Amino acid sequence: MRRSVLLLASLFIVATGGVLVGALAGTLGLRPDASDASDASGAQGADTAVVRQFYAAVNATLATGDPAPVAALLAADFAGRATGSGATGEELVHRLLVLRGTFPSLRLVIEDVRENGEQVFACVRVEGADRGAIFGVTVSRTPASWTGLDIFRVAGGRIAERWTTGVEPALPETLARLPLPDPPAEANVGLARLTFAPGAHEPEAALPGPLLLAVEAGRLTVTAFGGATSTSGAAAATAVPEGGVVELGPGDGLLLPPAAHYAVRNAGTSSAVALALALVPRGMSLPADDAIRWLGAGSPDVVVQPLAGGVTTDLPIGAAEITLGRLMLHPGDALAADVPLAPALLAVEAGVLTLAATTGATTLSAGQGTLPGFASYPNLRNAGDGPLVVLLVTYTPSGAAIA
Repeated sequence: MRRSVLLLASLFIVATGGVLVGALAGTLGLRPDASDASDASGAQGADTAVVRQFYAAVNATLATGDPAPVAALLAADFAGRATGSGATGEELVHRLLVLRGTFPSLRLVIEDVRENGEQVFACVRVEGADRGAIFGVTVSRTPASWTGLDIFRVAGGRIAERWTTGVEPALPETLARLPLPDPPAEANVGLARLTFAPGAHEPEAALPGPLLLAVEAGRLTVTAFGGATSTSGAAAATAVPEGGVVELGPGDGLLLPPAAHYAVRNAGTSSAVALALALVPRGMSLPADDAIRWLGAGSPDVVVQPLAGGVTTDLPIGAAEITLGRLMLHPGDALAADVPLAPALLAVEAGVLTLAATTGATTLSAGQGTLPGFASYPNLRNAGDGPLVVLLVTYTPSGAAIA
């Protein structure tokens, strides 16, 4: 019995089809359109009670940021069986905390829940996902297609396994978030991916403007002769002393101030990959073609892949925070910024993006990028039939209110 139900659940997960979900819900007697979860009349066994406690704990964690309520209801070997929903208990809790930061008003509502053999099936929907904050910028029209069917296996009074047939939006991934104390008002802005071969060494170099590095794979050793600021994901920034040596791994970022000299080495046995974001003040020393001279350019051991760039002439004056992140949207999903982004640099890694801004509308595919400009309120929409993956740079003045 258990084997056949699990196989059925796996097929539904692959299909993620609303018709299939509705058919299964009808077979089980579930009421996905019920308006009041408290009136659900499904079987109220011990396992059903645990699932209801799980959703209550999820809502408590979303409301308070305390992971304890959810962690207490997960088995030590909890397994999430759907991509993007948290494969382990630790990953699920992390996802909930990111959700809390992205959608402050988010909560789950149970439409119906009941047992069927060794499984518990629950129809759920999400409220409060129509407005959120992406990389420090408030947005509306956020993905809200979360209604679906969750399938649980309960063991010993705890959640042991969870499948989900609904479409859960991929969460924004912060690659680096760092303070920028004195940004240039006008700058050549560029984003590139740098791949360092094993043993690659870039001797002492410098850029006339700030340089942000965010490691995606492997490890890099950076010696910052002019000081720097480091971070790990969305964690608080840490000052690097003059001449300090920083080891950067996946999820780590480093901001080098203007004219700071630095040296980079890949001391590992595998390639290291980093995203590099540069803001070079206009009028400073640039090559004749007005392009940014990237770290490692011209070296046979470093591959430079420019992703996006352009000239911006209207950056906000004063201290700011700059964020480099990755965002995924499902087909048909869209979001719109409620405030102007600067420099709002975008680079498409996969899929097709339709970008509507005050400067006009454009369509970008994988490998293309753009710099809409500070005055735009960009609207991003997945115009393809597969996932859209975008690298996004946002620039927010320090102390700006985030609603």
